[in-house]
Amino acid sequence: MRAKTRILHAYKVFYPDVFGGIPHVIDIVSRLAPSKFEQAILVTSNRASSKQVHNGVVVERVRSLGNLMSLPIAPFYPFLLWLRARKADVLMMHAPFPLADLVAGLFLQRRQKLVIYWHSHIVSQKLIYWLIKPLIRKSLQRADCIIISHP
Repeated sequence: MRAKTRILHAYKVFYPDVFGGIPHVIDIVSRLAPSKFEQAILVTSNRASSKQVHNGVVVERVRSLGNLMSLPIAPFYPFLLWLRARKADVLMMHAPFPLADLVAGLFLQRRQKLVIYWHSHIVSQKLIYWLIKPLIRKSLQRADCIIISHP
């Protein structure tokens, strides 16, 4: 019997810290075909770090000290994402999320597949966008597959 494909979803926030939108998509996608896929979710939270099970999927939260221009201030998130991604077959990055771009673009091993689900463009943080654009481009170039939510 073939082992399940291990998928790690990476994003900023998840239930119960926020509802709707991207967390809803992650919730649906992470529960697909449980007989074929073993999925987990890594996010940040303003609460203490924790691990819980949500609808049969392990959700790990990394402590964030707050937000700066919609970006969590979670210094340990990139390191934890790198550690967890090493055990996954596929890193499913829900973008835009520069902390995940840091790992995906610079430190993800070639054997690991990278799928980027691009949910929206960076609109209101134009100043920071120009600073992180090279990192985002590197992640997109490294991706094995890019899924966009709309034209």
